[in-house]
Amino acid sequence: MKIIIEIDTSGTGFDVTPTIELRRVLNTVPAKVAEIARRAAGCVCDAPEAADQLRGMFGNVVGYVKVVNPG
Repeated sequence: MKIIIEIDTSGTGFDVTPTIELRRVLNTVPAKVAEIARRAAGCVCDAPEAADQLRGMFGNVVGYVKVVNPG
């Protein structure tokens, strides 16, 4: 299994306190991975679902979490 986390830090939420916002976004990752793991194996696809999106302090999508099953 491979977990891909992509975060775009160019948004305004990262302007003032980038490390605090990054930490806040990263703190949501464990719950996202647990949600992905609860899905049936056949439901993991190339496009992240809405639940896999990472949102910044203003509610904008700043990235995603993706679990890739090699095989």
